Amino acid sequence: MNLAALTKLKPRRRGHVSFALLTKWASAILFYGAVLARADLPQKENDDFMREFTAQQILELASVHQVKESSLENLKQLETKANGGNAQAQYDLGLALFSGERLDTATAIKWFKKAAQQGLKEAQCQIGWCYGTGSGVKKDYHAALQWYQKSAAQGNPVAFYNIGCLYYSGFGVASNLDEATKWFLLAAEQKLAVAQYSLGGIYSRPPRQDWAQALKWHLRAAEQKYAPAELVLANIYSDGRSVLQ
Repeated sequence: MNLAALTKLKPRRRGHVSFALLTKWASAILFYGAVLARADLPQKENDDFMREFTAQQILELASVHQVKESSLENLKQLETKANGGNAQAQYDLGLALFSGERLDTATAIKWFKKAAQQGLKEAQCQIGWCYGTGSGVKKDYHAALQWYQKSAAQGNPVAFYNIGCLYYSGFGVASNLDEATKWFLLAAEQKLAVAQYSLGGIYSRPPRQDWAQALKWHLRAAEQKYAPAELVLANIYSDGRSVLQ
């Protein structure tokens, strides 16, 4: 469906169309236009939401830290600080070595662990992600969960989200939708867009189908310009679901 087609859609409700509904439809067109402006976004329908919850996709979403390219001089400075026990430098050095021209995964993992063992929540979450995806270490969901829990204990919303993913899919723990929803909510309340999007997806279908909640959380993610949520909202509005309820 393209933007022109969306503007020609008619509500699936009988009776008059209120100003509120027209306003919602205008919002849908704007959201859909924002999505179409991003050429790299797959045109997925709302019913494809569950495909996001495959093992690899979930855990890839969890690694939100951008690996920054560092000059040789910056790397030397980071290494000096890291060797001196600076946890943030250890973590940053690990990121610099985790991909790019200076790829050295084994050394990156070493620095992540050192920083994590000092209690840096970002490093704890990152090493958990490495265990969860088998990136540089043997895949171990139990170890991933333990590191996520350490990071979550310090209030890291990414760790909240990752724990929710494990419970949703049953990796390293028994699948538990209640627990998954709880952890997604904790992350979503801290404005983590992917968690808001995931929570909206949970409320988009049984057993927790609640269109008001689905709309609420997809809207919050879309307000952060999270493109998958923008597309889902366009589909929700074009179906006329929940907009007047």
